[in-house]
Amino acid sequence: MATHTIQIWNQSGNTTSYAAFIVSHDEISQNPLSNAWLVFPHVLSGGFDSIVYDDSLYAYWGTTPNGLVPGTVVQSGGVVPVDPANADMAMFDAGGPGFTQVVPGRSQPGTVGITSNAFMPQEGYVFGLAKVGKTPIPTPIFTLPGQPNMTYIFTPGNKVQIMDGVFAPGEAADLSETAGGVVIDFSGRPQTTATAIQAANGTWTVTYS
Repeated sequence: MATHTIQIWNQSGNTTSYAAFIVSHDEISQNPLSNAWLVFPHVLSGGFDSIVYDDSLYAYWGTTPNGLVPGTVVQSGGVVPVDPANADMAMFDAGGPGFTQVVPGRSQPGTVGITSNAFMPQEGYVFGLAKVGKTPIPTPIFTLPGQPNMTYIFTPGNKVQIMDGVFAPGEAADLSETAGGVVIDFSGRPQTTATAIQAANGTWTVTYS
């Protein structure tokens, strides 16, 4: 399984917190919110932090009784491993254990699907994808409000947006309304390490090695 490394080097002159979002996706059914996948709190000026991760992916379900909006922290629920190479479809049962099975070949090529049975919309279910980050429990990377008897198709990607700011792991954000940061893109690159550097004027550079 392929692994990648992201390094953040703070040369801004101030102690700064950062977050990483998976932003390269094409959700066919609706437009999901991105969730803070990795957080790097209180990185000292001149300091750095890093993460090594693999390409494993999980279908995700959770509940947000107060609704899914930017700022919502999605942190409870359940996951099941899925593989877009197999066009996996995760089957969700709201009245049972959550995900009951994963059926290969039921989604579109290169995508992951989630299909749900009937439930009450006010139960606040959300669906999306998750990845392992700094803990063994996968963190949601993008989510959308669930509707009963619906199928959602997700296309994962290799782009990661790094931005400064204070976020909780799993916190939902609308990146289309959030300026700044830098995008790391491993697509088509033989290199497996990206170093993102924030300079004193707030600008970013990325080098690959």
